[in-house]
Amino acid sequence: MDPAAHYAMDNLQHIHRRLNEATAIDRITLRDGLTLAIDPVSRVSYEAFCLDPTMTREFDNFLRVARDRRRLLDIGALHGTFSLVFTARAGTEAIAVEPSPLALSGLRENCRLNPRHNVRIFAGAAGASEALVRMRHDGIHLIGADLINDRSEPSLVKVMAGDDIVADQRFVPDMIKIDVEGYEQQVLTGLARTLDYFKPDLHVEIHGPWLPMFDGSADGVVRLLKGYDYRIHLMDGHEVDLADVDRLQSAVFHVFCTHRSTPWADRVRGCG
Repeated sequence: MDPAAHYAMDNLQHIHRRLNEATAIDRITLRDGLTLAIDPVSRVSYEAFCLDPTMTREFDNFLRVARDRRRLLDIGALHGTFSLVFTARAGTEAIAVEPSPLALSGLRENCRLNPRHNVRIFAGAAGASEALVRMRHDGIHLIGADLINDRSEPSLVKVMAGDDIVADQRFVPDMIKIDVEGYEQQVLTGLARTLDYFKPDLHVEIHGPWLPMFDGSADGVVRLLKGYDYRIHLMDGHEVDLADVDRLQSAVFHVFCTHRSTPWADRVRGCG
């Protein structure tokens, strides 16, 4: 099927209904052969990866690239969708990094309901270095305090460098997923040793409009990744160059990145 037709909302709804017509409220089938037990409170966040065209395409790309990886560092895990799907395969493990108390309760419950999935939870935030960062809740997300107009008192959230989280957990990731609402350049900066030594694949959501709030930019993210000799692909398979950055500065987009030295570097492409 043509990708545009496959990811049309009507088709996605049809597929989701077919997969879940006999599924109990505390379970969800995300793809053929991929069913998880879930806290019903989490259902909406899981269904987004089945029903939202952009998020569904992102998730399909993740599943395709992750199928040969064994250790996932999931930064911005929310309710654990990526961690639990990744660890559905035998011999895999994940660390789910999440700072939001509202999301952590759902994450912990979903991990409890899937005890055979090897997921460790790190209750905190990743960044460039150890620090306290002002954050507010946007729904269940914790995001930078200045990103939303809210009179509520912000919380001070402790941040650790990703390198320190990896060392503290004695974990060597071969894949890292990052979804941190504009904080991605800070997170990547704090993973310098990990990127340099272990060269994991990267699955990153880049929030162009929000990056400047944290002294970052789409240009900065691309230059940082290029500096570590990563190839950067959009979901349609296009390889990002610095010439592309101007049109991406104000966009929210997903990239899949593979170090040029890895034997599978030429096989990382979008699904079209």
